[in-house]
Amino acid sequence: MADAPTADAPLAVLRAMYVAMLRIRVCEERLVGRCAWLFLDTSRNHSRRFCSMDECGNRAKQRRHYQRRKHSQP
Repeated sequence: MADAPTADAPLAVLRAMYVAMLRIRVCEERLVGRCAWLFLDTSRNHSRRFCSMDECGNRAKQRRHYQRRKHSQP
């Protein structure tokens, strides 16, 4: 009976690895050629888009702000 839990251990490890692989994302800044990082999306609803908000997220926000201001000026 003691061997039964260890027999399921490899399946549990594979299951955990599969779930982790589903959360691996490519930083959206790669679309503009600025970042090539992969990251593990640990957000609750799996919606993280950038490897780091300090770097890539900030650049994307700056770019969107610039585009909005550029198109709104007469």
